[in-house]
Amino acid sequence: MLLKSLTEQGPLSHEPSGAAKENAVLVAECGGIAPLVELTRSGTAQAKGFSLIVLANIANGRPEHQQAIDEAGGVASIAACLKAGDAPTQSAAAAAMESLSQLKSTEQRFVAAGAIPCLVSLLQGGAVALQVHAAASLANLARDRTGQEAIGKAGAVAPLIALLESGKAQEAASLCLERLAEVGHAAAAKPVWNAQRPMRKGPCAKAHAQRPMRTLSRAHARAHPREHARMLGTLMRSLHRILCGLAPCAFCALTLALPLACSPAPSQGHEPNQALITDLGGPKKLVALLDVVSVETQAHAAGALGALASGDSTHEQDVIA
Repeated sequence: MLLKSLTEQGPLSHEPSGAAKENAVLVAECGGIAPLVELTRSGTAQAKGFSLIVLANIANGRPEHQQAIDEAGGVASIAACLKAGDAPTQSAAAAAMESLSQLKSTEQRFVAAGAIPCLVSLLQGGAVALQVHAAASLANLARDRTGQEAIGKAGAVAPLIALLESGKAQEAASLCLERLAEVGHAAAAKPVWNAQRPMRKGPCAKAHAQRPMRTLSRAHARAHPREHARMLGTLMRSLHRILCGLAPCAFCALTLALPLACSPAPSQGHEPNQALITDLGGPKKLVALLDVVSVETQAHAAGALGALASGDSTHEQDVIA
């Protein structure tokens, strides 16, 4: 209980700071990782929950500690608690998984351990914080095709779209949907959902917000010129609200995408996750997120819309427009 309190920090998706950061590092340097992982296997339910929270705080944004937890058997222990624990233990396990899954080498082992169905079930009920941890963990597992396909098949798309209407979970859910929409694209190269590499802000958000404009305009112009014009107007208005606050010349940068309006669209294929997101009403909710306060959420929503618009099929493009 004391270690949990000493290492407790803000949301795990952000950079830990202050005394909590120092205490978490101190616990790790004092050799606390191995016994904490052991407690997640053999301790009482309360001990497991507290140990998982401490591990979550130790691992968040620290690759060296993530590696140490992994080497101590953390992946299997966390997955077991996620699958078989009571509600408080599952919540703590989801927090620990959000931190440890930032380490890319753990992705396929978490998938193989059966963590994804458990995370999907956590998206559909419980506290908002639990849903955030579950969505963020799924986003970490969606950085390659194996994870993306497993998450889609587990039925995650519908609850993720539902979370787009939940303020605190919007950022994690929109990031996960962005990566799911990029099956077969470049999701594996995306920044990780963690403090090791900060979320897209400033110029990065600007570039990401331009993406749906580029992809939609290329693909849509030839077959749907009238809808294409209406779509450009809608996106210009929404994206201007994003871009004008990031840099003085950001809106000018957006207009550079317009000459691409009649260029051929690249062939990317029609992927199952893209179809699911579209059929379940995802584009409408993602477009609504272009007007929210959070720059990170705006960027992820814009990225998801761009990915949906990049396939051969015009169905997604028609829905977004």
